[in-house]
Amino acid sequence: MCIRDRCSVSMVIRYNIMYGNKGCCGKFLLLLPAIIAQVFIIYAVFGYFRYFLTTVSKRGFKILLTIVMGFLSKIFELSYLLTIFINPGSIDPEWSNKNLKNVKLKSDSDREEYAQLYPSVDVSAGEGRYDYCFKCHTVKPERAHHCSSCNKCYLKMDHHCPWMGNCIGLYNHKYFLKTLLFGTILGIMMIATWSKDVFKMMIADEGDTTYRRTTLELTIILTSYMLSAVLLLSCLIMLIDQSYLAFHNTTSVEQRVYGTDKNPYDHHDLSLIHISEPTRPY
Repeated sequence: MCIRDRCSVSMVIRYNIMYGNKGCCGKFLLLLPAIIAQVFIIYAVFGYFRYFLTTVSKRGFKILLTIVMGFLSKIFELSYLLTIFINPGSIDPEWSNKNLKNVKLKSDSDREEYAQLYPSVDVSAGEGRYDYCFKCHTVKPERAHHCSSCNKCYLKMDHHCPWMGNCIGLYNHKYFLKTLLFGTILGIMMIATWSKDVFKMMIADEGDTTYRRTTLELTIILTSYMLSAVLLLSCLIMLIDQSYLAFHNTTSVEQRVYGTDKNPYDHHDLSLIHISEPTRPY
């Protein structure tokens, strides 16, 4: 599915489906870490553009760097927002209702509870194909998992990311990977091009008109620089971990459940292709 389709009104509909059962306070608390992260990112990028790019003397290099950094910051922000607002993969209620008879019930207590919930449904010995989530009362396709933060089951759920205020699942996983990738590149570019000037600003004496800054300006510059370093390290660490999982066609949840040697979904294939063009499991 292309980005243009994702950015339409359907995004708002998906957001309402995801968070519609939460109150205003619940929605805000869930998104609060993401809002804080956005403020820090904007602050770091503002400091870089305001106190470095505007001081670059070489015109050609300044224009080139402005275009490159502008593109990286915009595509990073777009990927970040798409990860937040795209539904990770809610299970279709109609599909769930059609498969109420095709569930696996692992214990007698589960069978009794299921019989109370659906007295008219005959599940025989409870040896069907799909699992049933007693927390959100949904039939789960293979590789779907329940998120305690969102209180919902999502298709191919990887984890709940507090800095996104959303789960990472089948339909927003590729945008999460793009966020990490472009965040890493953006952080590298900011640190690589800015480090020399930041160091000179810190040691500049009063007579240095080129690198001397006021206390307020130096505080903003150092804070932006440190936030850029945090952005680089956090995105890089997560990118390495998520790339490993993606290339092994597995998720964080499945890695914890099965480990690295017994995971039935680990085929050592280029599963990034499947993430970029997901197919519905039902």
